[in-house]
Amino acid sequence: MAKWVDIDPKSPTDSLKKLLADTRNKQTVPHGVKVAGSDERVVFYDSSDTARVWDGDTIAAYDKRIQDAQEQIKITGDSLHNTEQNLAGASERIKAVEGATTPVAIGDTAAAQINDRQLLVGRDAILTGTVDIAQLNVTGEMSAEIARFMSVESKKLVVTEDAIMNRVTVIQDIVTPQLIAQKIDVKNLGAQLVTAGALQTDSAANRGVKISNSGMLAYNDAGTLTMRLDGKDNYLVGNLSTSGDAQTGINLVHKGNVAGVELFSPTRASDSSLLYSHGAMWYTTPGFPPDLRGLSIFATDKSAVQSGDPGIMLRPAMGIGFQGRFSPFGSAFKSGSYTHSGLDANNYFTFRGTFAGSLTAGTQACVLISVVTANKNEMSWGISNDGATGFDGLIKNMTPRATGTVWVKWVAFAI
Repeated sequence: MAKWVDIDPKSPTDSLKKLLADTRNKQTVPHGVKVAGSDERVVFYDSSDTARVWDGDTIAAYDKRIQDAQEQIKITGDSLHNTEQNLAGASERIKAVEGATTPVAIGDTAAAQINDRQLLVGRDAILTGTVDIAQLNVTGEMSAEIARFMSVESKKLVVTEDAIMNRVTVIQDIVTPQLIAQKIDVKNLGAQLVTAGALQTDSAANRGVKISNSGMLAYNDAGTLTMRLDGKDNYLVGNLSTSGDAQTGINLVHKGNVAGVELFSPTRASDSSLLYSHGAMWYTTPGFPPDLRGLSIFATDKSAVQSGDPGIMLRPAMGIGFQGRFSPFGSAFKSGSYTHSGLDANNYFTFRGTFAGSLTAGTQACVLISVVTANKNEMSWGISNDGATGFDGLIKNMTPRATGTVWVKWVAFAI
C-alpha cells in the first residue's frame, strides 16, 4: 500500500529543519491525497481473508470496461429502435391478414395442404403441449407466447443478455388459403418442376400439347392430331410461314384440295409494281377435273397467278403444258425473227440467225423456221453453218409471182 510519514511533531527534539524535509516527502499522513507509484498498490482483505488488490492497472481496466459498456448500450438502443419499427410493420401486416381470413379457413387450408402434399414426416409434428420438429424444439410455454404474438398481443420485444440478434428476417406478405408473393427465389425449383416423364397442357389422351422424350404432339379441340415432331415422321396440319408478313419469306399452304409453296423476297420490293412479285408451286388433288389435276409452277408480279404469267403445268392426264412465252435468253432455247422487203418470182435471199448467248455446251442446234409473205406465196427454206452461236438461213420463193414483204420467225433447241 502507499507509504506515509507522520510529520506531526511528537517530541521537542524534532527540529524545524527536519520538519521541512519531511514535508517534501510524497509519503504523507493516512488522510488526504495519496500518490502511489507504478509499483505501489492498496491491498484489502475481505471477510474470507482473501486479498483484493487496488492499483493503477485495475483502475484503467475498470475505465475501459465502463467505456465498452456505454458503447454496447448505444448499439443495443439502436437495435431496439429498429426492432420496434419492424414489429410495428409486422403488426400492421398481421392485422391485414386477420382481416382477410378467418382462423377456421386458415386451419382447414393448412391441414389440407399438409395432408395432400405429405409435408409432415417423422418428428416434424405438432404434439400436445410442445412444438417438436427435428430442427426446432419449443416448449408449451413458448408456444403460448408465440400464439399470443401472432394474435398481436405482443406489443414489445424483450431481449435478454442471452439473445443476440445478428439478423432480422421479415416475411412481408403471406395470405392463406392462397399464397401471394411479390418475389420468390426458387433457385432449383424450376428444374424440379420440369423434370418429369411428360409435360402436357391437358390430361385427356388426345387434347392439348404433349411433350415427352419421344417428341411433341398437338391436338385440336376435336381431338385430331395437328402436329407431330419426333425427328422421324414429322407432321403438321395447316399453313406454315417463315414470316409474320404473308408477302415475305416462304409460305407452305394447304387449302382444300390444293397444297403449295409460295416464295417471296425476304423484304418487300421498294417498287410498288413489284410488291407482290413471287414464285408459286402447287399441286391440285383428285378433287379437280382431270385437265386440272397435277403440278403447276409459275412466276408472277401480281398477288395471284394470272393467265399471262409464265409457267409450266405437268398434267398426268394431258402431259406437259407451257404458259406465257418462250425467252430467247436461256441456254437450251433460242428464238428470233427477220424481215425482207420481198422476192421476185422463183428468187431467194439468205440471212444470219444469231443467238442471244450460246446454246448449252456440248449440244447441237435444232432449228425450225416459219415463213409468211404478204401475197401468200409458197416458200421453202433451208439452213447451214448451224452452231452454238447461230446459223445461216435461205428462203426461196417457189411461185411465179412476187412475194411482197416476207416475215421470217425461227426457234432453235439445244439437243
